[in-house]
Amino acid sequence: MLTDEKMCLRVLFNNVLLCLITLHPDCIKVWDIRTGKLQSVYRELSTAELTVCVLDTRKRKLFVGDADGNIFTVNIKNGAKMKRFEKHNNRMITDLTHWTSSAATSNNNSSTAGNNNNSDEDDDGTGDSRRY
Repeated sequence: MLTDEKMCLRVLFNNVLLCLITLHPDCIKVWDIRTGKLQSVYRELSTAELTVCVLDTRKRKLFVGDADGNIFTVNIKNGAKMKRFEKHNNRMITDLTHWTSSAATSNNNSSTAGNNNNSDEDDDGTGDSRRY
């Protein structure tokens, strides 16, 4: 299905994977930028409505926030959840920002507010730094 009953909340252009990513309250859709065809639909990512998403620096995963205060990462190519961060006290996530600090990247340190594990390295071993 190419249309949704629910509105599109955000559209992201990914020049690495040559796709458009559309965020809807109940799913994420990935569109081939060359053909305009729908490639993938990722549903049931959260029990709450999805509210916001942002690409990581390498443009291979999405950081996604929801109406219940959850933040998690999703692999763009297969829709797999990669990491879940500490819940933000049932407060709706209304915006996310991703950035990489050159100092943090050079020594493989990263900071993520709400993530209290001691491992600062990114799940995929890139040393990708991010904050919320």
